[in-house]
Amino acid sequence: MACSLNGIRVADEILRLVPDTAAFRTMLRCVKHWAKARGVYSNVASFLGGIGWAILVVCVCQLYPNTFPACCSRASSTSLRGGSGPAR
Repeated sequence: MACSLNGIRVADEILRLVPDTAAFRTMLRCVKHWAKARGVYSNVASFLGGIGWAILVVCVCQLYPNTFPACCSRASSTSLRGGSGPAR
């Protein structure tokens, strides 16, 4: 029986890259809930899946390491559109 460890390795690497894992997990839950509610959470339908959303949340957490997760949701939408995001 073959077992893939890629998911475990990717998850460990993602958590290693995040400055605050608790804030990352909170924000990722919110982003996944938002994406599922709007029907844009699916690899099958050519949208981002779990890893894709996690990578985007990692980028936001690295850009704004001292921001609370509630503020990061606004920061992520602003920075992904090319805005400046919240003040540091």
